[in-house]
Amino acid sequence: MRNIVVLAPHPDDEILGCTSVLKNHAESNLWVILVTNGDCFGKVSSEIRMKESQQALSLLNIPKDNIIVLGFGDTGMNLKESFLYRLFYSDPNTVIKSNVSAHTYHPIDGEQEWYYQKMHKHAQYTRHDFLHSLITVLEYCKPDEIYVSSQYDKHGDHRALYWFLLETLAQLNLSVIIKQYIIHGGNDKRWPKRNKDDFSKPPCCNDKLWHNRIISNEFDPEEKYKLINIFQSQITTSGYLLSFAKRTEFFLQEQSENSILRTPWISWKRIKNFYSKAPFIVYLALCSKAQRLCSLY
Repeated sequence: MRNIVVLAPHPDDEILGCTSVLKNHAESNLWVILVTNGDCFGKVSSEIRMKESQQALSLLNIPKDNIIVLGFGDTGMNLKESFLYRLFYSDPNTVIKSNVSAHTYHPIDGEQEWYYQKMHKHAQYTRHDFLHSLITVLEYCKPDEIYVSSQYDKHGDHRALYWFLLETLAQLNLSVIIKQYIIHGGNDKRWPKRNKDDFSKPPCCNDKLWHNRIISNEFDPEEKYKLINIFQSQITTSGYLLSFAKRTEFFLQEQSENSILRTPWISWKRIKNFYSKAPFIVYLALCSKAQRLCSLY
């Protein structure tokens, strides 16, 4: 059986982007990893949001033991506010506090996040501890295939999670299939298009990416609509969330070497692994702090 991991930056992203994957996991070992608590508006709203996610996943027959909560913070969408984006560019042991905490926690009383379960202590909100959390959970799941928010997504957390994943895989020396899903395509008021059966090209995608996208098998959009509708704490009158209820989903996939070169942080191990393929990138990394390199934006 194949091991599949769905990496969700916030509770609800797994449903918005990967319902087709979650529906068809009978012949796979599947884990959903909820990276942040979605606590941008406080701990109470975070608990509600996490319970909504658990309810939706239970309807898709995902065992509770296969829902892993990392318990990191959520501080906003734009790059200056985004928790994971700022964490990505921080020094290894600098603490990036959220409005709720400076360390990981599970928003539902009586439950423990991943790091506490395994290390018997909370992870600090540092780059080092975030990578350690991601490394240990992927070592546990041993994925053959990972679905993750896209590097082209306009939400800072979504974009940075993809970069963190590449850095983690480089450290683990793992070769896996990575498929990217997009939630914030560049204009949430217009994309996804409301009242349409299929996704149109998001503003953040160029024609080549869109042409090479992977399209899921068709399924009943009403089923996805019902799942999304569980997230009452997130639904607004704009119709944005419910516009993801379409009959297919799409994923972007690139060669691993190309993905590495698009990542703005280049670790020393990655430099060693890709030296022969990217000498100019290595030169830039040696002349700076290896930050903001190869960024698309």
